[in-house]
Amino acid sequence: MTSLPTRRTMLRAAGIAGLAAPLGAFAPRVFASSRPTGALPAALANPEICHTAAVTVVPGAVRDLKLTWNASAICTVGVPVADAKGLFKKRNLNVELVNFGGSTDQLLEALATGKADAGVGMALRWLKPLEQGFDVKITTAIHGGCMRLFAVKGSGLTRLADLRGKAVGVSDLAAPDKNFFAIRLAKLGIDPNKDVEWRQFPADLLGVALQRGEVQAVSLGDPLA
Repeated sequence: MTSLPTRRTMLRAAGIAGLAAPLGAFAPRVFASSRPTGALPAALANPEICHTAAVTVVPGAVRDLKLTWNASAICTVGVPVADAKGLFKKRNLNVELVNFGGSTDQLLEALATGKADAGVGMALRWLKPLEQGFDVKITTAIHGGCMRLFAVKGSGLTRLADLRGKAVGVSDLAAPDKNFFAIRLAKLGIDPNKDVEWRQFPADLLGVALQRGEVQAVSLGDPLA
């Protein structure tokens, strides 16, 4: 049976939606902030989110593959879609899906201990493990977008550059959306560690923190955003 959102969750989601205006919207569209007005490039007007490419059947022996993924994360929906559509079989892959159902640490552990041959997760969650020497090959991507940055209407914050000297609320200091916007700030010449203050709150309380003025913007990923 499909579970429905609780009243508390719905109210908080509605609070964020009614209170905040998107400063970044879909993350890829941040890149278009300096473009002249007019028609967006096709890649931005119709982002390839969870689109599947045409698949050609590959001849050869069938290969067994253990693929770990988070069954409760909407960003990895491409995995069951590919399985249901038979895309793995068309590539001669006999895929066993292994749900790690938790933090990225569990995904990394599954790969490191041989419980899985490959895994699907948010790439920007992997920055610290990669810095620490985790031996893994990043092979491909399954979708784009889903990271958003919000500010209160009338706050005057309309560009990433406006965040200099401001406090930004995040659900996790290692979250993919926080890392993404930190990278974008650095490319604008803004030190994300010195020029912006990142404050951590539970994801469903980010809107409250924004309303109270504890932060001037909040960053979050879909579907909560």
